[in-house]
Amino acid sequence: MLIVGSSKGRLKWEGYAFERRNLLWSIEKFKHEMMFEPEEEE
Repeated sequence: MLIVGSSKGRLKWEGYAFERRNLLWSIEKFKHEMMFEPEEEE
């Protein structure tokens, strides 16, 4: 029972870490796009 509980907790933690990494990547991508605007929009 402890093993099931800890593996559930680990999956939850890994899911949180993945979402957080994805969020940070999205922010970096957004900043990159804001810094380097497409030249077509002149």
